[in-house]
Amino acid sequence: MREVNVDRMLRRMPWGMFREWVAYRQLEPYGDDREDWRHAALSALLANLQRDPKSRPQPYAPQDFLLRFTQHAQRRRQSADEQWKNWLTILSDHKALLAQAKRKRQRVK
Repeated sequence: MREVNVDRMLRRMPWGMFREWVAYRQLEPYGDDREDWRHAALSALLANLQRDPKSRPQPYAPQDFLLRFTQHAQRRRQSADEQWKNWLTILSDHKALLAQAKRKRQRVK
């Protein structure tokens, strides 16, 4: 595998080409930030498919799943009991959705 020397590449790259790459990134974003948004959108979609509108009327948004890397953000850690309770809620919502889908299939038959 060939090793890439970014500093050497940047020294050899003409200024116009560098500006073209900067403009391209603005038109077609790529990289970690874009991937974070892509995965957050997918996570929101999956969460909304499993969401019980009665227990959570507001749909999830990608921002709910976007990773945030800040030094000053203090997030309260959930206790093991809180985590377990959250998992049970997710599982019960999933079980209810499966039962609902089964009832719909039976009505169609």
